[in-house]
Amino acid sequence: MSPACTPSVRAVALAAALAPALLLTACGSSPEPREAALSTPVPAAELPGAVPVEEPVLPGAEPAVPTPGTTFLPLPEAVTAPPVPAAPVGALATVDWSGGGPAACPGAVPREGGPVFGDLDGDGVDEAAVVLACGGAPEPTSVLVYRGDAAGPVLVGDALPAEERATVHDAQVRDGHLVVTALAHSEPGAEGEPDVAVTSRWVVQAQSLQRTDRWTDPAFVLEVDADH
Repeated sequence: MSPACTPSVRAVALAAALAPALLLTACGSSPEPREAALSTPVPAAELPGAVPVEEPVLPGAEPAVPTPGTTFLPLPEAVTAPPVPAAPVGALATVDWSGGGPAACPGAVPREGGPVFGDLDGDGVDEAAVVLACGGAPEPTSVLVYRGDAAGPVLVGDALPAEERATVHDAQVRDGHLVVTALAHSEPGAEGEPDVAVTSRWVVQAQSLQRTDRWTDPAFVLEVDADH
């Protein structure tokens, strides 16, 4: 074979790697092209700069056994749904609170949403705090606390004593305490414009209501809390 019709080594290797085709050349004065047999194709993985490609796993197929040096990305951690709030525990769970309870004040109007439930004495059984407007008052002025026994609700006390002369802003159970916030007037305060926020914390001890803390702030702090 003359140098003019001899394929370059590079051309032969490239053609062999791409497909097992026949190299057709025309040499000298021969009028017909002749076939040149090619060597065994070079695997693509052995070509310079080649990047191995993982074979896809078909549904139902056995997963491939990882080769040494294979790195798998970790799976994301499972997301846990927030716990569902527990229903009231004990005899108070089935009480009809539409009238404010058995010892409610005259003309009692319970706050929308019903009582606040929580364990205030650490015995694992919930007490109930009922926010009421009494005697036709437009705003709630009483927070009656009940415990339950076999006979039904038993009044423990009022978490907003009458001497406070305050209007209930909110009542919540936090860390085993009933926390009551209310609006009241200071001595120089104008009637109808409460200027003091009264906050008190209560627990049930020996089947009676006990105040553990009380403090006052300017009334506007309750507006700030509502905005946040």
